[in-house]
Amino acid sequence: MSSPPPFSPTTQPPTNHMFNQMQYSTINGGEFYNVGHDLVRNFHTTAANPHKTLWDAIAGVRASYNSSLQFDRGNCLPGTREAVLRDIHKWSSSESDSSKPVCWLSGTAGVGKSAIALTVAESCAENNQLAASFFFFRSDPKRNNPSFLILTLAHSLVTTRPSLRRIIHDKIAADPRILEATLEHQFTELIVSPLQERRWWRRLQERLLPRMIQKQPNLVIIDGLDECNDSDTQLRLISILTSTYQQFPHFPLRLLICSRPEAWIREAFNLPNNHLLTKHIKLDDSYLPNQDIERYFRSEFISIRTNTKYSQVVFPNPWPSEADTHRLVENASAQFIYAVTAMKVVKAECLSPIKQLCIILDHRSNRISPKSPFPELDNLYHIILSIHPERDTLLSILSTILLLPERCRNPKFIEILLGFSPGEVDLSLRGMHSVLDIRGAMDDIRVYHTSFSDYLCTKSRSAEFYIDEPWQRDFLACRWLMALGKLCQPQAKSFHYPTVKTFLEKWDDFCSSMKQPSEQLLYELGSLDLISLLIATGGGLGVDADDSYRQSSEWWRSLFLSFQTITSWLDREGVDPEIIERFVDIQDRIQVNPSLDEETRSDLESWVIFNVTGCRYKCPSTDRVDASVAKLLGGARNSEPSPGPISLAGPTSTPGVRIDIQSGCFRTVKRLCDDLETSMARYQNLEPAEKDLEIWEISETVYNSLDSTLLASCVPQPELLSILRTISDSVKMYSEIARAPLYLRAERRDKLLSWCESFLDGYAECTDLVKNQILPFC
Repeated sequence: MSSPPPFSPTTQPPTNHMFNQMQYSTINGGEFYNVGHDLVRNFHTTAANPHKTLWDAIAGVRASYNSSLQFDRGNCLPGTREAVLRDIHKWSSSESDSSKPVCWLSGTAGVGKSAIALTVAESCAENNQLAASFFFFRSDPKRNNPSFLILTLAHSLVTTRPSLRRIIHDKIAADPRILEATLEHQFTELIVSPLQERRWWRRLQERLLPRMIQKQPNLVIIDGLDECNDSDTQLRLISILTSTYQQFPHFPLRLLICSRPEAWIREAFNLPNNHLLTKHIKLDDSYLPNQDIERYFRSEFISIRTNTKYSQVVFPNPWPSEADTHRLVENASAQFIYAVTAMKVVKAECLSPIKQLCIILDHRSNRISPKSPFPELDNLYHIILSIHPERDTLLSILSTILLLPERCRNPKFIEILLGFSPGEVDLSLRGMHSVLDIRGAMDDIRVYHTSFSDYLCTKSRSAEFYIDEPWQRDFLACRWLMALGKLCQPQAKSFHYPTVKTFLEKWDDFCSSMKQPSEQLLYELGSLDLISLLIATGGGLGVDADDSYRQSSEWWRSLFLSFQTITSWLDREGVDPEIIERFVDIQDRIQVNPSLDEETRSDLESWVIFNVTGCRYKCPSTDRVDASVAKLLGGARNSEPSPGPISLAGPTSTPGVRIDIQSGCFRTVKRLCDDLETSMARYQNLEPAEKDLEIWEISETVYNSLDSTLLASCVPQPELLSILRTISDSVKMYSEIARAPLYLRAERRDKLLSWCESFLDGYAECTDLVKNQILPFC
C-alpha cells in the first residue's frame, strides 16, 4: 500500500481523513465514521455524491441495452420480426386501464428473444419511452447476478426520469447501506417509493397544468430472466416485480420480461394473480420466423457478394442457389442463433465463403443424437469444433472459458494455467470466432450465446466434444495448484502482474468449490510447497512495481485466510487428516532459521506479527521491517531452497526458532512505541512543512497498534503501563493537531475494552489509561 499524502491541519490534509477541506458543508445525521487506509469504514451521514455512489456500485456490469457488451448480440434486421415488434409496441404504448402492465415474451433457446428485446429497447429509447433495461447473461458473473438488477434499474431511472433524481439520491445519501440491502428492500426504496411519491405530485400538475405535462418513459425491459442464477432466484424476482402491481394497481412502469419457457417461470406467471397482470407473447410459428430467417440469409449473402474484401472471389450465379437458401432456412428450424452463427462461419477470416457454405450444407455428423431438441444447431456446432486438429487442447481451453471465475478466462491466464506457450490460446481459437468473443490477451473470452454452453455441457448433444463439468473442474483445480508451485520459482518474475494477482486471489475459492476432490487433487494439495509460497509472496510475488512492500504483507494475510478456507473445505469433505493438518494454523507454525542474526530474526518476527494481527498501515516500523524481509525472502526465493530463512514447524521440518505470537505481539508493540516516542520528540523541532509527514506517520503507527488485534493480543506485564502512556500521548497529540479524534471501529473499541477489563487488580492503572485516556480520543 502506498503512503497517503501527509496531513496538515494548516495546509493540505490527506484525502482520507474525516471532513477534509470542508467549506460551507451541510452534514445531516450522526455516527460519523472515517473512510480511509484501504478500508471502508462504515458511516451514516449524507453521502457527498449519491449519483457517483450508485454508479460505483454497478460500474463494470454493463447490462443496459446500450452497453458495449450488447453490441455483438445484434438486433433485428430491418423488415424482420415486424409482427412481434408491433405487438410489443402496441402493448407498451397502451394507456388503457384494462391493458396488462407486464408482458412475458417467451421462446426456446436461439429464437431471437434478446435481439427483439434489444430492438424494442433502442426504438423506445429514441421515442423517450424506455425507462430502464437489464440484459442477463448466464456466463457473466456480474450479468447473471440479481444483486446488480435493482441498482442498475434505479440508476437508469435517475437518468431517464430526472424528476426522480433528488428522491433516489436522498435515499442513498440518508442510508448508503441500501446499496447492500435485500432485493425487496432496494426495489421498494429505490424504485417503488420514488415513483409513488412522484406520482402524487404529477397528478397535481396534471390538474393544474395539463397541457405542459410530458409523458414520462415507462418501459422496463428485463431480458434473459432464465439466465439469472437459479430457479429460486428467478421466482423471487418475478414475485418482487409483480407484487408491486397487486399493491399499486396504477404503478406507472410497464414491464417486458424475456425468457425461455422454463416450467417454474411458466408456473409463476400462470398463478392467478400474475395471470391477470401478464400478457404472454410466445415466439412460436404463428409469427412466421422462417420468413424472417430467409430474409436475414439473403441480406447477409448480398453483403458478402458486394464486400470489397471478396472482390477477387468469383461467385457462382446465383450464389447461393435457391435450393441452398431454402435448405439453410429449413436447417435453422426457426432458430435465429443458427442463422447468425452459420453466417459467422461463412464469413470466417481468411477462408472462402463458398467453401465454408459447402461445409455447412454437406457436413452431417453421425454423432448427433436423434433426440436432440436442436439437431441442426448441434450439427453446426459440431462443424465449428471439428475444424480444430487437437480436440483435447480445444476442450481444455473451452472448459476454462465456461468454468473459471471472472478475470480467469483471458488468454494470458489460461496459458499459464494450462502450461501453454504465449500466444497458443489465440492460435487455438482462430476458428472459433463464430461462437466466442475473443479480444485482447488480458480480456476475458466470452461465449456469444448460451446455446453453445448448453451444447458443450450436454453429453447426448455434444458427444466427443462433451465437457464433463465435475471432471474438468477437478482437472483445472489441479492445474491451478501446479501453477501456484511454478509461480514460486525464480522465473515467475516474468509473469504478468495482474495474472499473478488473480492466481493468488482466487485459488482457494475455486479449489474449495469441488465436491469429492479426486485423488489427483488431494495429491496436488499435499504437494503444494506452502513455505515456498509464503517466501515467494513475501519476497515480492504478486506485488506491482508501483506498490510498496506493505502489499506483500497483504498477500500473507490473504494466504492465511486461503489456508483456513482450504482447511474448512477438506474437513467438510472428510479427507485424510494428514492433508488437512498441512493447512491448519500456518501462522502459528512459522519458525525462523537460528543461523540468522538477531536483528533479522527480530524483523521476521515483527513481520509475521504485523500480518497475523492485521497491521495494515504504512509507518516507519513497517517500512523498515518490510524492506528487510522483502530483501531476505526475495533473496531466498532466488537461491537454493534449503535451509531457508523461515520454515513451518512439523514432524519432518528443519529445526528453527518458533515465533511465539503472544510474546511476539508485546515486543512488536514496544517497537512501535519506540518509534512513537522518537516521532513525537522530533516533531517539536521540525519546520512547519516537515511536520505534516511526521504527524501522519504518528497516526499510522497508532492505527497499527489500535486498529488491529496487535495490542489486544498482548499479555499484561510490567512494561505495559509505559507502552499505554506512549500511545495515550500520541493519540492526544494527534487529536490536538488535527482538531479531530482518530477513528476506531466499534468492534476494535469493544475488543480493547474487553481486553483491559480482563486485567488483574495489579493493572488497574492500565485499565484506566485505555478507558479514559486513549479511547475517548478515538
